[in-house]
Amino acid sequence: MRSSPGDLSQRVGISREEAKKVIQDYYNTYKGVRRYMDEIPVKAREHGYVRSIYGRIRPLPGSTIATPTFARRQSVKRSTCRSRGRRATS
Repeated sequence: MRSSPGDLSQRVGISREEAKKVIQDYYNTYKGVRRYMDEIPVKAREHGYVRSIYGRIRPLPGSTIATPTFARRQSVKRSTCRSRGRRATS
């Protein structure tokens, strides 16, 4: 789930330029985050599921991943990225 400088600047009350620098600094500090956010939707499309770091499998039917609407695709991308860090529930 990427944040745009405009969204971040509004949420925390800073200028767009400051927000852009904060985002760049974050991705420079945590280099694996951007790579992960780019790779996980591709893997979800290939395999039809994502796996959390705790081993939980979250199935994502192909029709959901390949949905034609931009808003739904973005929703699925956010969902796949968030599911990686959640704890498995029993």
